[in-house]
Formats: sequence, structure tokens, C-alpha cells
Amino acid sequence: MITALHLKSIATYPNDREEVVSDLTKVNFFYGANGSGKTTLSRLIRNSSHYASCQVHWANTPMEALVYNEDFVNENIFQSELIRGVYTFGQDARDMETQILAKKEEIERLTNDITGYTANIGTKTTSKESAEAVFVEQCWTIKERFDEFFEKAFTGYRGDKKRFKEKVLQEYQNNTSQLLTLEQLKAKATTIFAEGVQTYPNLTALVCDRLLELEGHEILQTSIIGKEGVNIGGLISKLSNSDWVKAGKRYLPDSDGCCPFCQQQTITQDFKKQIEEYFDTTFETQMSTLNGVQSAYARETERLIRELKSVYSSNNPLLDNSELDRIIRNLEGQKIKNEALLKEKVEKPSVPISLDSSREIVDAITAFYESSISKITHHNQQIANLDTEKTTLTGQVWKFAIEEIRTTIESYLQEDRNISSAISGLQRSKSEKNARLGVAGQELTQLEIQVTNVEGTITAINAILQSFGFSNFRLEKVENGSYYKVVRPGGGDAKKTLSEGEKTFLSFLYFYHLVKGSNTSDGTLTNRVVVFDDPISSLDSDVLFIVSSLIRELIGEVKSGNNNIKQMLILTHNVYFHKEVTFDFYGNDFGHWIVRKKQGLSCVQKYPKNPVKTSYQILWDDIREGNIATIRNTMRRILENYFKVLGGIDLDSLAEHFEGEDRIICRSLISWIHDGSHAINDDIFVDTGDDVTEKYHEVFKAIFVRNGHQAHYDMMRRAAV
Repeated sequence: MITALHLKSIATYPNDREEVVSDLTKVNFFYGANGSGKTTLSRLIRNSSHYASCQVHWANTPMEALVYNEDFVNENIFQSELIRGVYTFGQDARDMETQILAKKEEIERLTNDITGYTANIGTKTTSKESAEAVFVEQCWTIKERFDEFFEKAFTGYRGDKKRFKEKVLQEYQNNTSQLLTLEQLKAKATTIFAEGVQTYPNLTALVCDRLLELEGHEILQTSIIGKEGVNIGGLISKLSNSDWVKAGKRYLPDSDGCCPFCQQQTITQDFKKQIEEYFDTTFETQMSTLNGVQSAYARETERLIRELKSVYSSNNPLLDNSELDRIIRNLEGQKIKNEALLKEKVEKPSVPISLDSSREIVDAITAFYESSISKITHHNQQIANLDTEKTTLTGQVWKFAIEEIRTTIESYLQEDRNISSAISGLQRSKSEKNARLGVAGQELTQLEIQVTNVEGTITAINAILQSFGFSNFRLEKVENGSYYKVVRPGGGDAKKTLSEGEKTFLSFLYFYHLVKGSNTSDGTLTNRVVVFDDPISSLDSDVLFIVSSLIRELIGEVKSGNNNIKQMLILTHNVYFHKEVTFDFYGNDFGHWIVRKKQGLSCVQKYPKNPVKTSYQILWDDIREGNIATIRNTMRRILENYFKVLGGIDLDSLAEHFEGEDRIICRSLISWIHDGSHAINDDIFVDTGDDVTEKYHEVFKAIFVRNGHQAHYDMMRRAAV
């Protein structure tokens, strides 16, 4: 259901601020003069993506929006010779509707369950991440407490909190060293971890083959162009402007029919099709390969630079860091140049390129690692015994650190297992629901296909047309198809010769049945929002009545929740139509708005109750408010409207039911009505006190009661409150 509409910089709505229509209910009535901005509301709901500065807010997932306005009529009824058929339930398949509705409810339940599982998984994942973040900090406190004494034992983990946490968990699982006291560990560290006698971790050769493969990839030398067999392909090849056409292709969907290349001509569907065919599967595959090479090159160079910088930051005195720094800077410079070339290739895929080769850099890396590994191996072999002592002491330091926070570690691991187990359970349940949802969706489609047809809509529309005197045209199904045509009794085409009233009524009946059905055989029960924008233009009073009655029927179904229409918006400038569709509908399910244009700008105002009243209703409001200065004149006008104009009752006969003073008062109320004129002094009023005013009220009511119209009196008094 739509909860709010935000309008800005659209038609007659302001450019400098938003006009917000909020607190929308199940059924919403909008009244406004022609040109006030009503149709803009319906167009926004129908195609919200077309208006970047406006928004349609939904309570949950957006629904299908069916909008009846001039655009709908032009696009669906009179744009082509044939009219798309409307699938509805056949009369012999109503018993299956219960199964379809039950399947829809099952799908809705499954969808809600999946949404709930997704939200819970997100919450649990957030909890897992939060618990890990806390644990990372708790582990880091150990490093900060003992780093001064055991810096050498923590080497490799001192600059990264997360790596330190992972080391803690690793040692918790595997460390079997002897547990010493802090004093014992400090004493041993003074000797074993002394400067100049340490061993250094060896290096693993850095593999660079992938980088060279990417730099020499054949796609870089390939001229990537479209399919030359397409009509337009020859011209593109001749002009060598494939890249330019590709750049303009992405603007086609948003060009509103205008050519994005010349911006002067109207673009045709055939031209669009040729553009799409030109950039065929081969083109897209080659572009995908090119994009893959571009991404892989970025990842590979970043990996190598990251690994080299990691070695550089180890501060190993056995390494030639000046050489390593030179290699890193050369690789970074090479990366910048080659990425620029790759970007240019992506933008102009028809132009072959050659990347600068990193062979010299790779050879330098290989030489650096071979030299460094040799130096470290030789050094470590020289102090092999000392290394054994350091390894032992390092294990004992980590053992001590683990024992310091053992309770914290075990608490974290238990919490992490619980959360992970919960997430796994939720994911299994979500997967099961997704599988069931897929099956239910297929079952629903099959049910709807079995029981829907387009013939029922023809029968229903033709019956209504016939009953209201539209006998000179009817709908007829196109043979072996799911389309309609409008024909004369003799079978000739009638679509182009319909009057405005006939067009309007036919269009409304088509939309009314579309609301209850679908243009496809499997979409008749989708949840939807329905909008009626002035559906009674060019209609006489009899047809206006049936249109009002049909819409009131839909309103009643929306209120009771007995159909798949979840929300309705009704917009009109016709007071009589507004009165018909709003009568006796009140409560929290109904909302009322007035659309106005002030100083050329539209605004929408909500009212707590129906603000649109007839002049007759306004007279009764005056009775309720008890304005002494106008009360008798108001009573006279009500009697004239109801008894003389509407009822055809001789007003002189009204006084026959009274005697004495009451008869005099009754005659004074009707004395001016004859022939529609009255003397100026008939409206002069002298306040003689509340008693006299009360007497007029009594006689006024008695006129209705004694003439058998007390029900009307009681209804209008209630309606005025």
C-alpha cells in the first residue's frame, strides 16, 4: 500500500519544495477543479520512475499499480486496432478460486517468513561481528600489557589487531608449552631475545607468472567491434566509430524517442533493434573478457605490491630494503600506466593496445627473493640452537598470554558457536521456505492458467453496454487470439467512429474488468493499487450512475478485504460523482483531500471528513449551527428545495397539517416561495428571543414529520453533524 506521495518540480507542483501527500488510507477521495494537479498524482503512481524529483513511498513491497486516466485510455484502447484481452475467472471454474486464494495466502506467508528470516540473519550477523570486535580489543590488551617484555615473541602480529586475535585462537587450540610465571619468562627473555642473536622468518618465493600472462592476453590486441552483418554494421565499420556508437547506446532507454546521437531525429524501433543486434553476444563476451582482464590485472598488481610492502615493513636487516623499495616504486608506476591503457581499451574496445611489460620487474623480484631466501637460510642455520630456545620461549610466552584471558576466550567461543548455529538454522529454514515458495509460485501459475479466459470479459462488457442502450457497437474476440475488436452489429469496425461518451464508457468498462483480472493468464490475483482519475467525462447521468455504482462496489470490497485490491485513489472534479462515490463511506479506512492551484502552483490538503458538500447539505449545516439572523431564510430554502423542486408538492398544502400559531409560522416559512420571488421585507428578522426561534424549529421539523418525511429530516440532521 502507498503511504505517501512526494511531488516536486513536476507539472504545476513547486520546484523549491516538496508537496507531500501523506497518511494515505485504504480508500482515498481527491476533489479538485480541472487543471488543479490531480492527473499529475495519477501519472506519478503509474510511472514513478519517470520523475526523478518525486517519490512514491510504499508500506512494504511495491505492488502493481493500475491507473485509469487519459494516458491509459490512449495507450490501451485507442492506440492500435486491437485491444488486449482481459483474463478473468470462467463461470465454470469459480470453485477453483478458493484454491488460488489459498495458494496466494501461502505465498504471502512464505514471503513474510523469508523476510523475517533475512532480518534475523542480519541481526545475528551483526551480533556476531560485534562480539568479534569486542574480543579483538580484549586480545589486544594482552599485547599492550606484555609487549614491552615479549616484543620478540609477538613479532609478526604486533601491527594488526585482527591477526593478533587469530593468533590467540590458534595458540589456544594448539599450544602445549610449559606454563611459566611472568618472572620466569622475563628472566629467560633477557638472554634469548637479546639484540643481535635472533633468527628471522624465511621468505616464500613470490609467484608473478599471472601478471605476465595478463599483460600479454590476446584480448588486448583484439579489435572488439559489433556484428557487421547488421544493416547499420557496414556504416559503423566504414566510419570506424564503433566505440562512439557503443557510448551512445546506453542513452537509448532514456531518450524518450529522441536520437541520442544527433538529438534531432525521432529514433525508430528498427534502429534500436539494429543497435542491439550490432553489439551481439560475441561483442559482449569479448567485452566481458576484457573487463575480466582489467579487474584481474588490478587485483594481481595490488597483491604483489601488498606482499612486497609486507616484506619491506618486516624490518629484517638481512634484506636489501633499498632494492625492495625501488622494485615497489617501479611496479606501482607500471601499474598506473597499464591501468590507464586498460581503461582506454575498455572505453575504445576497437583499438588494440600493448601493455608495458613487467618482465624486468618480475626478474628483479625473483632475484631479490632468491638472494634474500639464501641470506636468511644461511643466517638461521648459524644460530640453529639459539632458534630452538627462542621457539620454546615464544611458545611459553603465548601459553602465558592464553591463560591470562582463558575465561574470555572460552566465553567468546561459546557465544560465537551459539550465534553461528542460530545463523545456520535460520539459513536452512530460509532455504526451505525459498524452495517451497518456488513450488507454490509454479502451482499458482498452473491453477490460474487452467481457470482463466478472455471470453468472460467480452460477455460482461457487452451485457452492460446493451443494458444501457449502447446497442450500435460491441466487443468481439479476435479469432484464435486473446485480443478484442470493437464492431458494429453487422461486423464492421466501429472503433474509429465511436462518440466521446461511447469511448469513455467502453474504456471504463475495460479498465473495471482489468482491475478484476489481468492481461495475462497467470496474474488475475496479484495484489494491486487502483487509481480512478475522472472516469466520468462525457457521460450522461444514467451512465454516470452505473460508473459510480461499479466503483462503489469495488470500494466496498477494498474495505472488507475480499479482493486483491489493497488500496484505491479516486480523483474527480465532478461534485455529483464525488457525492455518489463517497456517500455513506466513513471511518479510518477513508481519506479526503482537496487539490487546489494557488498562484499557479498545486497544493494538496487533507481533511478529517468529507469537505465536498452540495448547497442543500450546506443549508442543513446552517440549521445545526443555529444562526439566528438567517435561520428562517435557511428553513424556507430547504422547504423549497425538498418539497417543491424535488418532491413536486404544493407548498400551500403543508400548512393544512397545523392549527393556530403553528399554522401562522408555517405560512411565514413558505410565503415567499411562490413563483420563486419574495419581497425585500420578507427576510427582515427581529430577534424576539430564543422561545420564538425554538418554535420555528419545532414547526420546521413537524412539516417533515406530518408529511411523512421524518426519515429524511433525521438523516439530514445526522449528516450535518
